[in-house]
Amino acid sequence: MSETVIAGTYAEVGGADLQPVQELVQKHYEGAATLTYPSMVVNELNPASQLASTADVVLKVPVAAPLLPKMSIVTITASKADPSMVGRRFRVKGSAQSGQVTSHRYPMEELP
Repeated sequence: MSETVIAGTYAEVGGADLQPVQELVQKHYEGAATLTYPSMVVNELNPASQLASTADVVLKVPVAAPLLPKMSIVTITASKADPSMVGRRFRVKGSAQSGQVTSHRYPMEELP
């Protein structure tokens, strides 16, 4: 696994200059992971005759890692594969795909 992540629940608190700051209030997991885009092909949607495209990001963590609750925030803290990933944040969109797998795979959405 090429990335290191920290996943948890965050709360907005007042910062030093009274600007809101996101603070980690509960850590769910910290360790190895891989973040991938499953393919270069995007899904085309046509809700209400408006064409839109989506591509889900997938986070893979070891099966020994605790399960991540939906809506957890995942921050990339290091990456061997792509240093530009460090600092990017993602939200867990749903439950992990699991079963007879080598890693739990979570659907993710990138945060601005």
